[in-house]
Amino acid sequence: MKRLAFGLLAAVLLAVSCNDGRMVVVNGDQVVVTLKAQKKYLIFPIHDGAPQTQLTFKCGEEDIFGHQIEMYLATDSAQLYVPVDISEYRGKKLDIYIDKAHAEWFGVTALRQSNDFDFEYDEQYRQKYHMTPYHGWTNDPNGLVYHDGVYHLSYQANPYGNLWGYMHWGHTTSKDLVHWKEQEVILRPDSLGCIFSGCTVVDKENTTGFGENTLVAVYSIDGNGQRIGIAHSTDGGYTYTPYGGNPVIEEHRRDFRDPYVLQIDGKWVMAVTIGECLRFYESDNLAEWNFTGEFGRGVGSHDGWWECPAMFPVPALNEADTVQKYVLLTSIYPHGPNEGGAVQYFIGTWQNGTFVEDPLDYPLWLDYGRDNYAGVVYSNTGSRAIYIGWMSDWAYTNHTPSVEFRNGMTIPRDLEVRAEGESFIVASVPSPEIYTDKSFEETRDEFVVEGSECFDILKNNDGAYFIHFTLSALGEYGFRLKNNEGEMIEYKFSVVDGEEAKVVMDRSRSSKVVFDEDFSSRLVVCPLVAGESYEVELFVDRQSTELFIDNGSRVMTNQIFPKKFYDTIEFFTDSAMTVGDFSAAKMGK
Repeated sequence: MKRLAFGLLAAVLLAVSCNDGRMVVVNGDQVVVTLKAQKKYLIFPIHDGAPQTQLTFKCGEEDIFGHQIEMYLATDSAQLYVPVDISEYRGKKLDIYIDKAHAEWFGVTALRQSNDFDFEYDEQYRQKYHMTPYHGWTNDPNGLVYHDGVYHLSYQANPYGNLWGYMHWGHTTSKDLVHWKEQEVILRPDSLGCIFSGCTVVDKENTTGFGENTLVAVYSIDGNGQRIGIAHSTDGGYTYTPYGGNPVIEEHRRDFRDPYVLQIDGKWVMAVTIGECLRFYESDNLAEWNFTGEFGRGVGSHDGWWECPAMFPVPALNEADTVQKYVLLTSIYPHGPNEGGAVQYFIGTWQNGTFVEDPLDYPLWLDYGRDNYAGVVYSNTGSRAIYIGWMSDWAYTNHTPSVEFRNGMTIPRDLEVRAEGESFIVASVPSPEIYTDKSFEETRDEFVVEGSECFDILKNNDGAYFIHFTLSALGEYGFRLKNNEGEMIEYKFSVVDGEEAKVVMDRSRSSKVVFDEDFSSRLVVCPLVAGESYEVELFVDRQSTELFIDNGSRVMTNQIFPKKFYDTIEFFTDSAMTVGDFSAAKMGK
């Protein structure tokens, strides 16, 4: 390496000639790396504790990405590496401008070219039967659409690190809602801003003029405020072209995002969140929108901002219903029923350009766990409302101990309205496709527990499994998942005088990996309808638990990060308890 110091106007520049042909020039707090593109990728060392830097990539006068890329470029050592594809520029000179950086940072000195990008994909907390991103950060599920036999799931993605920022739409597909295939990113930041959450619909009647059965993504643009844009795909949802007239809605607000679109009476209807309520718009062609009304003021929970709405029709709830009913979802953060994020719902009708709620005991919660947020439902699935949520919580998501990727999605769930007493609830039922992934099932005959009873869950347990059983008892009782490291989680049921009932999850001893006090210290409480027995289904997958009670009438989704898989189950009671229909099966073939 050869260094040349020289002056230019009032700035002091430092030129560093590297043995691999790179030239590094320092001008104040900007570093410029010049190199000849010879391989497929530039590999950048990243560390999530480093300062955030902005990088601009140029080939001559061409700005390759049209905007800056944000990275947490490593200063001393790398936590992970991220690739930037430069294959289109092989043989050409590239200039990488790195703002607020230093030439001696590891992220500059260890920057390299490579034709391969290898990393430990199957790391400790990589889930087996849940959708997780191939690499990098993910949050909200976006653009859920079923088309030509394929379930498309896009998601908020940062391909350049494992922290939130610089949002794209990542993209995965599945033919069975169980096995997911990573696809190319479909929406990238552009001159208008980053790509925040939204939806995708099938324009069957060519209302847009893009062609029959074209897929149209409707999304938030974050830049100069938040606005709404659209893009279309004519190849079945694998590549998208942003609309030249974006943004299609601009309200000059900072919090104006997460559009969800469906058709009602031949019109396209859009719900958008603004702070603590929703605004509705109508359109004939998905490009020109008219404001029609608001919803949410004075109803439901307002202990935080509203995000990620979704709306879908449901069958008549009783014989007296003469108009179409709808369910409206919206996520709320930071004060759900157990603090953190949660999804609340409303049941009602569509009247005069807005949603009108039925008189129910709001707020109503779709999931009482800490780790089910920003969930929406698939479009183009007929009468099925298939739901997927983001499995994390903003309170601690940046600190969870996975490395090459961060976060994932819940299992798919079919939402259905059912009667409960004299009222109605929205139940979350595990989608039937998920059960096709079971194997090596083990069962036990009915048994009675007095005090406690403990046994192995499965042979050859690899941390991804499903458990089913019924519990019949009164008082306090429940079960624990444990390992030989002393780590455990506990679900304690409490039924008092046959009237008040709840189940409480305790994950304070779930892991010896201490990464966030808010994660481990807080009990997670779910109210129940009092009864003498409950049906329990529990899906466990390395870093997650999803508890379904009484066929999805109550749900709790909570992450876990044990050092070793939980391999035993302990049933406990303060009197006597009958455990029936016990079965356990491996998941993730």
